[in-house]
Amino acid sequence: MRRQFTLLLFLLMLLIISACGGGGGDNARKSDNTVSTLCPGITGAEAIIWDFYNGIIRTDVDVLPPAVPTGGGSFMHTANPLLSFLYPAGWNATQIGDSIHTVGVDVIRLDMQAVWRELNMSANGAPTALSVRDSVMNELLQFLTLQNAPIQTLCTNEGTTPVGGGITLTYSHILFRASNQTVYIGAAVTPLPGLPTSTVRMKVAAAPTDEFKARAIDTFLAIDWQMLIGDSQNLIDSDGDGWHDGIDNFKFDPTKH
Repeated sequence: MRRQFTLLLFLLMLLIISACGGGGGDNARKSDNTVSTLCPGITGAEAIIWDFYNGIIRTDVDVLPPAVPTGGGSFMHTANPLLSFLYPAGWNATQIGDSIHTVGVDVIRLDMQAVWRELNMSANGAPTALSVRDSVMNELLQFLTLQNAPIQTLCTNEGTTPVGGGITLTYSHILFRASNQTVYIGAAVTPLPGLPTSTVRMKVAAAPTDEFKARAIDTFLAIDWQMLIGDSQNLIDSDGDGWHDGIDNFKFDPTKH
């Protein structure tokens, strides 16, 4: 039942995008010139990923849903199988945490110049979303050896959102450039009622500026979209033998399954 619902949702998304002019040359130019709903100065794929990571899914562009990566590897978190996806060749996925209290993954390109991270964890007290974001930024810039690089902020989005039961989520997002890198970092903090702890979520997407727009679609959003629609391996057939990757023991060999 879940697979049927997922496939139906996926097909509905395709119909919505097609109705908005997907697939043609004119629409490709539309995607290149897409303007962010939140930050009019951000355009193209940067606008698409920025809006998406701020909860605004664009259906007026031809690049969504992005193609599911093939030829690389697959990842499934041992403590939370819902954090699972395929990733492109030339990248490695490393699990973060081994319990429900810390669930995350780093997907890092082999040249160490591009990173995608998803991390959900428990934290003592109620840190601010901004402090979490700044901590992640410092860690990432050190990893990229850009800790002394000047920061050019492209866009920020901060605020609070009630989530029910008197609980309020705080969030802080930033898109910036540092030297030759373009980076998105997002953080959200939700205090747990009656407990001295909070749930913290962090997201990172970083790549060299001259390729960030391409990686935003073919890697970062390609990974995210699989978890949005679920059961991604049952939506593709990498070797074209009629057996979807989720049930094909030899998904890259069309002569057997």
